[in-house]
Amino acid sequence: MLSFGRFTVVLDACALFPMVVRDVLLTFADHEFYAPRWSPRIHDEWTRNLAARFADKSAANDAMPKITGIRNAMASAGRHGR
Repeated sequence: MLSFGRFTVVLDACALFPMVVRDVLLTFADHEFYAPRWSPRIHDEWTRNLAARFADKSAANDAMPKITGIRNAMASAGRHGR
C-alpha cells in the first residue's frame, strides 16, 4: 500500500470554513492520505468567520461548540499551527 502521509497540504481558511469541504478534507487527513497544516492565523480567520455567520442565528446554531470540537480534534492530532 502506498504511504500518503508524506504529502503535506496547507489548508487555508477558505478550505476550512465551508462545513462540507472541511469535513471531507479532514476525513481524508484522518485516513492519512495527507498531512494537513495551517497556521494559528488561518485557524483564527475561519473560526471568526464561522462565529460571525452564526451571530444572527438562534442559540441552537451556536458556532462555539463546533469551533471548540474542531479545535480539540486538531490539537489532539498535533496538526494545528505547524
